[in-house]
Amino acid sequence: MSSWGKPAGQLPCRTTRTVADHALKGHVISSSVGKRFESCVAACDSTNSCFSINYYISLKKCELNNKTAKWYANDLRVTPGAVYSDSLSRDYTPCVDRHPPCSVGKCVPIPGSLATRCACDGNVAACHSQSCISKPLGMEDGSIADNQLTASSTHSTAKLGWGRLHDTRGSWAANTTIGHQWFQVSFVPNAKRITQIATQGDGKSGWVTTFYVIYRKAGEPLVNYEENNQRVKMSVFVTILVLLFIHSAETCRAFKPIKNHVLTGQVIKTIRDLNFEKCTYHCELETKCFSVNFYTKINKCELNYGSKEMFPRGFKEEQDALYVHNIRKDIRDPCSALYCLHGGLCYPLPQPYCTCPEGFVGSICQNITLSLEAIGIQDDNIIFDGQLTSSTAAIGHEAWRGKLHGSGSWKPVANDLNSSYTVKFTSAVNITYIATQGSPDLDCWPTSFTLAYFTADRLKNYPHILGGNIDRNTVIYKVLKPTLIKVKELNIRPFSLHGCIGLRLELYKS
Repeated sequence: MSSWGKPAGQLPCRTTRTVADHALKGHVISSSVGKRFESCVAACDSTNSCFSINYYISLKKCELNNKTAKWYANDLRVTPGAVYSDSLSRDYTPCVDRHPPCSVGKCVPIPGSLATRCACDGNVAACHSQSCISKPLGMEDGSIADNQLTASSTHSTAKLGWGRLHDTRGSWAANTTIGHQWFQVSFVPNAKRITQIATQGDGKSGWVTTFYVIYRKAGEPLVNYEENNQRVKMSVFVTILVLLFIHSAETCRAFKPIKNHVLTGQVIKTIRDLNFEKCTYHCELETKCFSVNFYTKINKCELNYGSKEMFPRGFKEEQDALYVHNIRKDIRDPCSALYCLHGGLCYPLPQPYCTCPEGFVGSICQNITLSLEAIGIQDDNIIFDGQLTSSTAAIGHEAWRGKLHGSGSWKPVANDLNSSYTVKFTSAVNITYIATQGSPDLDCWPTSFTLAYFTADRLKNYPHILGGNIDRNTVIYKVLKPTLIKVKELNIRPFSLHGCIGLRLELYKS
């Protein structure tokens, strides 16, 4: 190994190193032949993305690298006749590759990894941690299957599949504490870039205090994880090892703090005398923390089990406060993918679920438990087919087919929202509920509709647009407030639709 210095008068001046009979593998961005060593150094100096070179003496071959051996020590390989050298004019750190860059504050590499953080100095509101997000590779959520896991041994009271972060069933445990016990994850045939490993104990009294990491690249032997050419001790293999919430830093997000706002009603922990950056860091470490409230004048930190997207009604104005989302949590509202029927409300945590109003049950409040008396559209002995008419009907989809749970449905000739379906009664009725379905054999249903009705003296319009159906067969019940009194004839007109118009219905009376 030798040192190079840049000639006086050329700034910046720094000392770098060369390593004989070595080359940095896997990071070459360009290659050329017929160059002298000095010309290769100059070529790197004039290329902004070059941070080191490999020079092959006998071939006069020059390779420019976009990384350095300092940060990728395992990729510096013995190569007889080659010379590795750092760039004279620029130094590499992982901050070179971070995207997006720190808009405010300084990018700082996280020791022992290729991840970075934005160190906030002064305006912390504008410089919330914009660190590269570590994307889970799938131990915790099961994307990495049990058949990808192996171990030196497994205790009779444990299972390999329990060796996942936050697994509540237990943990992986070796059958002995003698020798080097190990837990292995295989990604074959894929390859992954791993930047972080998170571990836990067994949830009771056993855990790992330190451990080693060994890995293999495609077609190569097992090697130890090293830093500065030295094996890094991360663990001693003992009985309990709940391992591997493995991360890959491939995507970056930045959440800007929202000034003078807090999320109310969801605080799970309050910590005092913390600065803003430490407050957000505590949130990143807390599994249930989705966001923080930080009070700037009193340095009070509140960790929230939820976000403003999940609980918009709890997002309030508060002077001298900052609200920010946890960069390790998905910002999307889990309830956006769950639609609760019949006025049910979605609660997002720990998994989204519906809280149903009285009279309805089911995963999306789809089942009714109310005792309703049907007027009789489904019963041919009460409402005759001739009492069911429509403005238009396709062949095979006549109005009389539009009965709840029937094998057919009413469908107009065209998707005309001026089409209407009419029920006539032999005597006046009071209507409290209407139940609808879509077509049983086509993806056609009204997504909303309006009502008009005749009493003894005049035509009246129901004052609200009613929500319609979500699929072919789920029954949607709508309470009519006010109740329709002394109705002689009811007119249903689709207001919006999915696909085309297909309708089945029943009415209920008080």
